[in-house]
Amino acid sequence: MKIIKHDEIEENDDLMRSAYQNLDPAFRNRLIEEYGAFPKSEYDSEFSIWFGSKLPNLIIPIYQLLKGNISQKRVLDLGCGSHRDTYEAREFDPKKYEPWICRALIELGANPLGVDIGNLEGEMFEHYTLNLLEPNSLGFIQENSIDIAFESLLYDSPTLTNMKGHESLRELLISQLERIVKPGGYFIE
Repeated sequence: MKIIKHDEIEENDDLMRSAYQNLDPAFRNRLIEEYGAFPKSEYDSEFSIWFGSKLPNLIIPIYQLLKGNISQKRVLDLGCGSHRDTYEAREFDPKKYEPWICRALIELGANPLGVDIGNLEGEMFEHYTLNLLEPNSLGFIQENSIDIAFESLLYDSPTLTNMKGHESLRELLISQLERIVKPGGYFIE
């Protein structure tokens, strides 16, 4: 497994264009209509601007690393977000903490696996509600079964930063990721 930071991923202009075409405004609007946990009227222009920049910034690195071939690739989103039962949902704009990346990945043909401490009931992708600070929390995932693991909301999560032991999360995750990410796979930080 190679650990790579977002800004270290080599950009390919053709893959970038392809990703942007797939993530156009019509696609983003369809995601909101089909998967949004709130009435469409609650997704205001401020959210649309945030969503329009956030989604491509998180999906494009996956596109780049997989050379545009994301079909049926197993992508693990650590701290994928949820639609209720979290500090973020109660204290912040909960729409920004929904599992948008996993929703987009499934629509793009990938095989996402989302894990979060919040409730993911009713989501169309494979998901588990768990505490990543627990030892061996990813022990249920088959060895060498993940193409790419990444954390889109994990380290920025107010829920996580309020939990005892959050400083050691990266250390807890790396050993588990080395077991479950395929040889030649990636962990995007």
